[in-house]
Amino acid sequence: MNRHGGPHLQERIGRGARPATKQCPFVDNIVFDDAETARCPSWHLVCGVSTSMWQLVALALTLADGNGAGGTCSCRCEPSLAATAAVAPTGTPEVAAPALAGRSSLPEALPKNALAFNLGVASAIGEIGVTYMVTPLPPIELEVGLGQGYSGTQLSFMWKLSFGSRRHRATTGIGIASTVAASAYTRDNPLWLNVDVLGYEFRSDGGLFLAIAAGLFKGLGGGAVCAGDCEGGNQYAGDVTRLVGPQGRLLIGATF
Repeated sequence: MNRHGGPHLQERIGRGARPATKQCPFVDNIVFDDAETARCPSWHLVCGVSTSMWQLVALALTLADGNGAGGTCSCRCEPSLAATAAVAPTGTPEVAAPALAGRSSLPEALPKNALAFNLGVASAIGEIGVTYMVTPLPPIELEVGLGQGYSGTQLSFMWKLSFGSRRHRATTGIGIASTVAASAYTRDNPLWLNVDVLGYEFRSDGGLFLAIAAGLFKGLGGGAVCAGDCEGGNQYAGDVTRLVGPQGRLLIGATF
């Protein structure tokens, strides 16, 4: 028995030879030869991929038993992953290749959509409303909302960036809100700039969505806000461009 290889191994490697067929014991009726890879539906078997691969296997066998001849191929099929394989000499215990330590840890995809009920103070949707958010390509999030606030019914559009894991993400955003139906305390249809300076989003595996955000608002024009009822020429009416202040909101909803 030659433990270090010899003329027999050199002759086999030099010719690129190997047994005409080999059986895969873990997959019934799967046979491959020099010209084909083992057929395993939806999976891939390392054994028999190429002559150069066989030469490496033959070398390992020669170091193990001194001849590298014969043997059966045991194959382990893994969905979406390259299989592990080993070749054991005939009549000897199987010599298995090291098993995969674990599947690759690929980042889980974020849910594409979130629908949420909002409670806020001077926020993008006012004091109460609903928002729909779509994540076309992380970290980008696009949000549209409709709500009711001091200035009236508001339609909001906000562009966000989010960073973190699938469950826990920090957010920041900027958007515009338009007063589409003025309240008794508003003249005309003011336009607002809303900035979510810092926010947090939580997504559970079961579809629960929670978020909180805080930032600033700024009036851009288009109307005035009164300290009381604007009817009768309220003397405390002021152009919205003079208004700036803090804003924030809490969201609870579902992802899908």
